[in-house]
Amino acid sequence: MREQWLDEHVGDETRPTEAFASALADTLHSEWRQPAVRVAHTATARRRGRVQPMLMVAAVVTVLGAGAYLVGRDSKPRITEVTGSTALSTQTTAATTVPPTTLPTSLPTTPLVAATAQQQTVLDYLTALAERRYADAATLLGQGGLEWTERADLRPLLAADGTLSSLPDALQAWCESPAMCQLPTSLAGADYRVVATFTINGVERSSTFVGANFEGYPLVQGLPLLLPPKGVSLAETIECPNEHVDQQSFADLDGDGWDEVIVKVSAPDSHIFVCGTTLSVESYAVGPLESTAWSLDIEGDGADELAVVTSLPDGFSADIVALDGGRLVATGQTVASRNPQPGAPGQSFGCEEDVTGDGLRELVLYSYQYEGGTALSNSTALTFSRTALNADGSVSPLRLYGGRFELPAQEEQAFRLIASYCGNLHVQTG
Repeated sequence: MREQWLDEHVGDETRPTEAFASALADTLHSEWRQPAVRVAHTATARRRGRVQPMLMVAAVVTVLGAGAYLVGRDSKPRITEVTGSTALSTQTTAATTVPPTTLPTSLPTTPLVAATAQQQTVLDYLTALAERRYADAATLLGQGGLEWTERADLRPLLAADGTLSSLPDALQAWCESPAMCQLPTSLAGADYRVVATFTINGVERSSTFVGANFEGYPLVQGLPLLLPPKGVSLAETIECPNEHVDQQSFADLDGDGWDEVIVKVSAPDSHIFVCGTTLSVESYAVGPLESTAWSLDIEGDGADELAVVTSLPDGFSADIVALDGGRLVATGQTVASRNPQPGAPGQSFGCEEDVTGDGLRELVLYSYQYEGGTALSNSTALTFSRTALNADGSVSPLRLYGGRFELPAQEEQAFRLIASYCGNLHVQTG
């Protein structure tokens, strides 16, 4: 009944029906930024090349042949541009590929053939990394319409000051750490989620990547796993789940400099898994409304906490979760980000240095209002108050001073307050 399926889902002249396109677009688009609701503040931030904490423009997916093409409804040009060739070879060359690591590896004995367009996109990306063509790999990884510093999958590549000036250079440094930048031995996945399996010294490990298209350009989401340090076997690392994956991010939960992979799965129920390193952590159950987990280093000590996020109609709330032995436990701290509403101030949060005198960076809640407008771009000032949260979630009795930012002169400071930063890193990139 192929013809009937096409009539129901594609419509006239092989164009997808609105219902089908909308459903597929929502699924693909949600992987780039979760939760779906973002706090809208100003268009000026995007013009200046900064991340804007806002609801992303919805996308329309057109299905042409075997490929899915993600197209912005507003037809705006892509924000992220990477120099280098966009024409990547669709043929794998396993015989001539040199892995960028000195560790013994097992490569496919015959050229690996992708079964779908999405698998081919991921294979092109992994082939470019294996052949050390970092500019080509960055061309695929850099697509998608988001600033690099806003991408959860690129967070480990950010510099200490929160910047990422050269994606090819950052990819090269990641691969030479070393990471699993080699050809996979197999590919699986029937949709945009592509599972690549790698074999090293007889040990198999799999990673989940996203393969899709944005405005007609192929894109990939995801970094290869880091390989263990010298003296540690790959077999000792915790395998990552690759079925029913909703979201992946990175966090260094124990502060040892080796980023764990944080994977949220939706079936048989919603859990967060920690994998990719030798750190063994019990899975953490989350409710069906929690849409993602972001990482943030509240104290600035190198050990990340997680913000387990729930979408709200006007923003989001998040419970802070931290590593305690071999478990993730809720600290009792709850934060939120919401737009100002008539009669109600906006809410945000961030980390500030030693506000209570204990020598540590601490979590601070902000309440703010615009003067003379409804956003940074059309207001004359932003006023705010601050409240410090203790590590156990209780409110610090120490009264913190509020403040006022004149606009547009102090727009940068105002933006950081409403966008929620921990140090130089935007929390929402977790």
